[in-house]
Amino acid sequence: MDYVNVAMVSSRDQLRLHTINAKYVEHVFMESPVMAVCYTSVKEGCGVNCIAVGMECGVIRLYSSWNLALVREITTNLGDPFGIISLIYSKNQHLVVLMSSNVIQTWKSEGLPGTSPQISELPVRRSIG
Repeated sequence: MDYVNVAMVSSRDQLRLHTINAKYVEHVFMESPVMAVCYTSVKEGCGVNCIAVGMECGVIRLYSSWNLALVREITTNLGDPFGIISLIYSKNQHLVVLMSSNVIQTWKSEGLPGTSPQISELPVRRSIG
């Protein structure tokens, strides 16, 4: 498996892709600060893995794990002041995103096995005092 890292270069975030042996593959500059990065884990022979990049502006970009070619861009609620806090792929490869407004959004692609993740609403307890 390859790996990706985010570095600040000339006041802009740079996404860099390397092989498992640390050989440099490619890089792309991001227009908005990167808040979260996550790799898919599609089984070999079933599809191409993607790197999901969640940015402060509320945009999620999916890049090919082979060469960082842009696969798709997903626009979330752009009115969210700090965009994306975290993102992860479920065991069935559904993309789950936590926004700074504490809203959880999920996306799935046709052909994925299993059902969409079920997200329960949990009560928030706040202490007063």
